[in-house]
Amino acid sequence: MADHLDSFNVARQMIHGPEATSSPIGPQAVRDLAETDPTVFDQALDALYYRFASGMFESSSPGLLKRYRDFVEPWITRVGRDSAAFFRGALDAYETAWTAGMERVTWGGDPALTQSIAQKLRSGESSSVDPRTLASWLLCGQIESTYCRATAGETFATIRRSHHRKLLRRPSWDAGALSYLSETELAEANGGTIKPRPGASWLKLGTTDNLHSLVVSVTPEYFRAYGPALLFNAQQAPEVDLVILVCTDEDTASVLSDEADEYLRALSSFNSQPLPQNLTMLAVETPEWIKDATTYYSCARLMAIPDLLNGLAPVEWTPHKRECSSWEEHVGSSLLSTRTRP
Repeated sequence: MADHLDSFNVARQMIHGPEATSSPIGPQAVRDLAETDPTVFDQALDALYYRFASGMFESSSPGLLKRYRDFVEPWITRVGRDSAAFFRGALDAYETAWTAGMERVTWGGDPALTQSIAQKLRSGESSSVDPRTLASWLLCGQIESTYCRATAGETFATIRRSHHRKLLRRPSWDAGALSYLSETELAEANGGTIKPRPGASWLKLGTTDNLHSLVVSVTPEYFRAYGPALLFNAQQAPEVDLVILVCTDEDTASVLSDEADEYLRALSSFNSQPLPQNLTMLAVETPEWIKDATTYYSCARLMAIPDLLNGLAPVEWTPHKRECSSWEEHVGSSLLSTRTRP
């Protein structure tokens, strides 16, 4: 029992990293955890990396990188596991990228800057992927994706061919590297042609003119579980539009839309607050060619973002049964362009 608690406490301190409030963990305690329970060690280090990577992208603080380096320095080189080698490489790769100006990289931004950072990361890579250089490959692909999908696709394809890709199979900050495909790869996977994007149809359209919108893509099961909370938030925050993309066939989504209306009427009667007018719902089909449904459900809302930000003029619409020939036609001309402003 004591050994289990010790392992639990060590893993918990690893996960919290330099933000941990308890006393520092000793190098031997971490080594013991890696030897006696390597799976728990790997999971704890995965969680620590996620915390580190998300912190770097959110704050771009050089001090943050130093705190994480100081935190792992006493024990990271004493553990002979791939996860430890990956984390060491991640610290080096992030330092290289941020020193070169990573915090200034934006989508469609300065190509000279992005290519310069990618080149610096490449200079520290080997010709093949190994645990120590995997993070450099990952960062390089992410940077390349801002200016050339084909180049990024080649980088991520190299990662997928490596047996070290197993380091990304657990829930990971970089798990998207396993499903990023170039246009050529998509065509090859689909018999030589690019499959059309999924069609969509209106279920209901909000009538507000707010400057900000929250876009959520859900499955019917997810919406039934968490829809009440989402709809309540729509009522309580009328200054923000809520757009829900239901990933299912139109008939199923229409039933959900009708039941959502019933729920909102009951909610309005119960708490004596107005019916929300800031709710838009669409049905978005899941094409047969989708191979990873979970990734698709997560990314459906992201596919719409470039069009949502264009601020195009609204178009006439008819609730229920309004078919669109393609995702581009529907989303590009209408979705959220009525409620965002450039």
